[in-house]
Amino acid sequence: MSRKKRAGLDTDAVVQEAIQLADELGYDKLTLAALAARLGIKTPSLYNHIQGLDDLRQRMAIHGLEGLYSALLHAVKLDAGNPIQAVAEAYVAFADENSGVYAASLLAPDAQVPRWQELGEQIVQLISNLAEPYSLEPDEVIHWVRGFRSMLHGFASLRQAGGFGMPIALDESLQYMVKTYMRGAQAQR
Repeated sequence: MSRKKRAGLDTDAVVQEAIQLADELGYDKLTLAALAARLGIKTPSLYNHIQGLDDLRQRMAIHGLEGLYSALLHAVKLDAGNPIQAVAEAYVAFADENSGVYAASLLAPDAQVPRWQELGEQIVQLISNLAEPYSLEPDEVIHWVRGFRSMLHGFASLRQAGGFGMPIALDESLQYMVKTYMRGAQAQR
């Protein structure tokens, strides 16, 4: 028995609509019922395109990681003079402009999903490459990457939540933070 699908609705359209809904409502408030209502279909009809909420979130995470990786890679290519600062700015901008899919991309990749795992590794490698001038040991590079990502995530999260109220330019604060982090890495040599 073949399932009837709404004309023009496919898996990509479902995922794109879920991303927009997550951007508007927040990732944690995304439900299949809300998505179905937004699409003008009944919730069970979503199963013609996805296998459930976990599958949808996985697809959103992959989409988010693809977008984040593309933004970071573009930043490195665009600003070879200061790629660490460029990546930091691109990371925060991506989080600001794509809050729902950014939240989805924060999940640790599922080892059973090769594309998800691959994208996670590509992002870690791209950021690891930024640490090369500091001649860190392999374990130190992982610590550096974790610290860098945590710093940027914290900044982006506070910025999204309206947690910065002082009248000093946020871009200047981000630059200051990254420069301070870089000096700390230099001190580790």
